[in-house]
Amino acid sequence: MLGKLEELILIGAICSGDGSSAADIHGIVCDRAGVEKSFGAVWTTLSRMEDKKYLRTEMKVTQGSRRGKPRKLFTVTGLGRTALNENLSATQSLLQGTGLVGEFAI
Repeated sequence: MLGKLEELILIGAICSGDGSSAADIHGIVCDRAGVEKSFGAVWTTLSRMEDKKYLRTEMKVTQGSRRGKPRKLFTVTGLGRTALNENLSATQSLLQGTGLVGEFAI
């Protein structure tokens, strides 16, 4: 089972697209979810999720790279998508019939 921040980060990485920077993912999580998390908390969670194989990374020099240094870019793996779908399905099952929120598609 994923923690809430892990869930938000996976959704943020999917929204941001393959090869997203930590800053892009952090921005989406904070802006779209309305959650204020420190960059350090997001970075630590990204690293932990990489260890779990929910994310794969590549080092690449991008246009926004400082002084030509490579940046770590993140992509959600199949295993990460499966974990996210399982988490969202469990949440949706729990919410059915509660009237707390509208139904959402996974």
